[in-house]
Amino acid sequence: MLNDIKKILKARDKNLIEDICEREGEVDKLYFLIVRQLKKAVESQRIANKLGLSSKKDCLGYRMVVKSLERIGDHIRSIAENCRGLDIPPENYDILADKVLELFESSMIAFFKKDVSSTDIIFENFRKLDRIFHQYYERNFTSRKGIPRALLKQRILDSFARIAHYSTNISEITINMSI
Repeated sequence: MLNDIKKILKARDKNLIEDICEREGEVDKLYFLIVRQLKKAVESQRIANKLGLSSKKDCLGYRMVVKSLERIGDHIRSIAENCRGLDIPPENYDILADKVLELFESSMIAFFKKDVSSTDIIFENFRKLDRIFHQYYERNFTSRKGIPRALLKQRILDSFARIAHYSTNISEITINMSI
């Protein structure tokens, strides 16, 4: 879905915006399904083993990651909806989307590989990205393209920032699950 956001930011595709909004509903359903499965795994080691969980305590980490993914889906939908209100895509936001996507993918790869050593790089990349966010915020506030446009761009920036934060949360969970 983040890849589709990049496409929307380059050229407003109304069909793609609607598609993202629909898919986010599917993400919510998947979230609730996984939470139900994790609850059952906590109740039964047999079910935990069936799900490939070596320990019931891993359920908490997976539950937190799944919640972060669900929230990321919410913010992707928010970005799409806010793009709907813009007459032209915001300049260079597709570059920002690339950086956020890279951070997210790195976090997920580290999580699935249980690669704690790469989390330091992820946190450093987040700090760099945070400085870039501040540049975008500053440019947005000094722009003379109108308050409604600035507010929509601000909401998009806020959602990208939240996605980046959730990505680093996943890296923290990777560390915690290794202990």
